[in-house]
Amino acid sequence: MTGRAGAPLVVVSNYSGGIRRYVWLAAAAAPGEVQELDSAGPLPAKVRRLRRLLHERSGSEVVVTHGVAAGVAARLRGRRHRESVHVEFWHGDPFFLSPRKRVVFDAARRVGRAPDLQVFVHEGLRPLYADRSVRSVVLPNTVPLAEAASGQRERVVLYLGRYSAEKGVEDLLAAWRLLGGPSTGGPAAEGWRLQLHGDGDLPGGDPAGSPALRVGGPTEDPLAELARASLLVVPSHAECSPYVALEALASATPLVATSVGDLPETAGSSGAGWLVDPREPAALAASIAAATAVGDAELRRRGELGRAWLARSRPFDAWSAAVSALYAGEAP
Repeated sequence: MTGRAGAPLVVVSNYSGGIRRYVWLAAAAAPGEVQELDSAGPLPAKVRRLRRLLHERSGSEVVVTHGVAAGVAARLRGRRHRESVHVEFWHGDPFFLSPRKRVVFDAARRVGRAPDLQVFVHEGLRPLYADRSVRSVVLPNTVPLAEAASGQRERVVLYLGRYSAEKGVEDLLAAWRLLGGPSTGGPAAEGWRLQLHGDGDLPGGDPAGSPALRVGGPTEDPLAELARASLLVVPSHAECSPYVALEALASATPLVATSVGDLPETAGSSGAGWLVDPREPAALAASIAAATAVGDAELRRRGELGRAWLARSRPFDAWSAAVSALYAGEAP
């Protein structure tokens, strides 16, 4: 496959969370015209919107899609625009909680034209969603290194993410309750607190009365929160390549994480953290207790190991070069 000249048309659906972060990072490496499809609209409306965009541009040599609806719309873009190269990105398993939508997707896939190239952020996605006749590549997520934090970190166990069941926030709250308050000899007795930042409603309602706990809305500066905290917790039930863990490594912040997606690599193999099985509040509590008991020097050592691993194993310059090639319709 040869590259195409000109800036690509970047079409995005579900423009939030990890996809938003990816598109923002990719824009610096490979500028393109980013257009968002209305996430609440029906699929036919998305297809019509994409066709209008292609017509307004007199066609587009490369169409890059992020999100399932954007990818399906590009597959159904019609004969008039089939000369354009379609590069389809997959950021996660969109049917993890909605298998019925998978049926709709499979039907559209049989009718429409397959993309020219598929990009998966995790190897586990390829057997689920790769088209047999299409060339595919795996390009794990990464982030640039953050500025090294200076000074003493606060005794904060940090959670950053949506307040939703699949993110494991209920497990984290249950684990923190198991660790007890300042009078029980747990982390709270040593001055530690749990700080939550997220959007949505907490599953199970307001955890009022939980010891040493602060709950906040989404943070506008996650790197600043990571630089202040001594430990991040990623208790998810399912992930692929979560940015919050990568940003912890970039900030030299150690982490406790569940063994899903690429977290065994980013939190385990990197030396930066402690791994636990998902959906196990007692095991999560034990790992948090162990991490908060090792002392500041060991936490700093693990944080620096993670930062060095990220620079060595997921260099941002190499990722940027690969994205630039993909946005030109080439496999790196």
